[in-house]
Amino acid sequence: SAYQGDTLKVSQDTICADEYITLSIPTKTATSYQHWTFPLGAVSTADSLSFLLKPTQSGTISVQPTDACQTVIAPLTKNIVVYKTPLADAGTDFNLQGYPVNLVLSGQNMTAESGVTYNYNWMVSKGTADIIGATTLTPMVNPKVVETRYVLTVSTPDQKCVSSDSVNVRFEIQVSPPLIFSPNGDSKNDYWNITGLEYFPNATVEIFNQWGLKIYSKTGEYTAEPWDGGNEPIATYYYTIVPNVPGLEAKVGSVTIVR
Repeated sequence: SAYQGDTLKVSQDTICADEYITLSIPTKTATSYQHWTFPLGAVSTADSLSFLLKPTQSGTISVQPTDACQTVIAPLTKNIVVYKTPLADAGTDFNLQGYPVNLVLSGQNMTAESGVTYNYNWMVSKGTADIIGATTLTPMVNPKVVETRYVLTVSTPDQKCVSSDSVNVRFEIQVSPPLIFSPNGDSKNDYWNITGLEYFPNATVEIFNQWGLKIYSKTGEYTAEPWDGGNEPIATYYYTIVPNVPGLEAKVGSVTIVR
């Protein structure tokens, strides 16, 4: 026989379940290449040098070369690994009352296969937060603002098969402005410090007098430099606090200056 030991080649030997691979024998030195076998026990008796295949499970692909006298030559084989495509589930959205606190997220891979070591990664896609255990399914998060979004990415060991999902965490905070303050320089209640506004760093605060004239306005970082009453006389004033967060309404009310 002129057989010189051909090689069975595959376009890739690790794939996702919905991908195709091509099989080929670059040279032909045997007389024929028959009795192809594929994972799941599928068999083809065609004399062929190539196939397009969509495997659904891992296994061995082989073909039987023969010489001119029909003498059996050792099969050409190739092992392939087929992963189910991951299906990431980041969990149910959180809608909580109160100030941002630490909480544990709970993610899943809905198509996890036994014996496969998946890669997990969490990241913040909205807001700011610390993530402890970002490479696990159940990390602890420490949100810094009232609304954050986290994305879970699940991938196979070779990182070729990837799936992502997100979960939203939102805290409903009651902004609590004092009804009265006394900017008289005695270092007690000299500023209109608004409880809870630190979680709305882009909030807009506006103050109006009894005639509706705007006497104060500040957008962003109010807590760093709260209103000191200016030179306004003892009176009752009216405010509007706009959180500038989608879905959260403005808060209106009154505040009285005493000196």
